[in-house]
Formats: sequence, C-alpha cells, structure tokens
Amino acid sequence: MLADFDTAGMNSILDQVTIDDYGTVFTGRSVADFADPAVYRRIVGNFRNAVVSNEVEFPELGARILGTYSHHGGVAR
Repeated sequence: MLADFDTAGMNSILDQVTIDDYGTVFTGRSVADFADPAVYRRIVGNFRNAVVSNEVEFPELGARILGTYSHHGGVAR
C-alpha cells in the first residue's frame, strides 16, 4: 500500500500506467461535482501529495449502468 506523501512511490506506479489500463464506466444519476476541489480530492485523490483514498465506491457517482448502448453503434461492456 502506498503511504500518504510517498510521491516517489506514486510516480513509480504511474510511470507504468498506460491507456490500456483504463476502462469506461457509465453511471446514472451522479451528483458528484468534480468542479468542487474538495469533492475532486476526496474521490480522485491528491496526486500532488500522493494522498488517495482506499475507498473505490462513492454513492454520489451514481449507479453503474451495465451493457449501455453507445452512440458508436455497439454495446459498451
């Protein structure tokens, strides 16, 4: 586990992340205001100081929508 303020440790992890490590998640009825810095830091984390939450589910992000039909003509999975 990464300790708070371990920026060197966080950077060594982030250096290995590629676009292939990301996935798309659709949610509905989100009330999270990512323009609010406090909300953003609580959910996303503070990467400048290597402080991230152990929590991965946030109710204000809304309900996850599985098998959503995308505008690209297919089903997102």
